[in-house]
Amino acid sequence: MLRALRPALATLLVALPLASCETRPQGAELVIAGAGDTEELQEYVRKREHARRAFERESDRFEAASTDGRLFELGDRGRLRVHRIELLGGPESPYLRARFTWENSTDGNLPIPTVSLFSLTPGGRERSRAELELLRTLDRSVAPGAAHTAWLDLDIGDLYLVPGWDWGMDVRVGTRD
Repeated sequence: MLRALRPALATLLVALPLASCETRPQGAELVIAGAGDTEELQEYVRKREHARRAFERESDRFEAASTDGRLFELGDRGRLRVHRIELLGGPESPYLRARFTWENSTDGNLPIPTVSLFSLTPGGRERSRAELELLRTLDRSVAPGAAHTAWLDLDIGDLYLVPGWDWGMDVRVGTRD
């Protein structure tokens, strides 16, 4: 007799939790999107798809351009070599990641440097900026030939959708606060 009850008991054990999953108040109706909602949804999907394709194009462009690296000779502020610049994060939260090495290529000691990564509109106006103070563990200055490798992330918002946008990097040297 116990064997005969097993299938019924198993069905009951599965059905009870499912029956308790009802979350609508009693008497509430399930609302199904109407025709107007469908048009809005289709427009939303079109915009998201456009943003996804644009993000993929820009990401591919960055991938192709970042293989050579970029060298910034900054005179009395040293040398900055960008090993790789990537567009990451997807269309919802796009950001740039720059992997770089800063080197004191001068003949003298330099104060602790701060590296900046910034985005530019097609007109050359700065849109966003991120900064990183290097060699934080040093108390004084950076000797000639010293180098520091790091990365820096920069939120760019929807700027990747604007043809002709660009990025840049800079180094500031000065006294520590």
